[in-house]
Amino acid sequence: MTFRKKSFLYGVFLVALLLGILVTISAVATRSHCFTSMRIWRFIVMHFKGSLMALQVLVERLGVPCHWQHRGPFEMAVFDDGVSNLKLNWWPETGELRLVGDPEVRDELAKRLEALLAEHASSAS
Repeated sequence: MTFRKKSFLYGVFLVALLLGILVTISAVATRSHCFTSMRIWRFIVMHFKGSLMALQVLVERLGVPCHWQHRGPFEMAVFDDGVSNLKLNWWPETGELRLVGDPEVRDELAKRLEALLAEHASSAS
């Protein structure tokens, strides 16, 4: 095989390899964009500095059944509404609350929870 043929084949190989990499990156980016647009990994952050019992009372006032689980450094309320996959994670040390789940249900519930948290904060002071 001549040098010119080897160079040509090497060039074709490199182009094919680059195209394969670009197609893979494109597929991953498309999938990531899909997840981002569906907001699967997004969550809403709030804060609550109080006891677990006080938080449980506030969450109960939302009117959505849930059960609580201890998860090491945080507590988790799993909402049993039969519609969504909502979870409320609370880190007692920092007071951080994260409401995670379906945006259609989560966003409305977050507004109600934020109002309850504000009411609790104003009554505590």
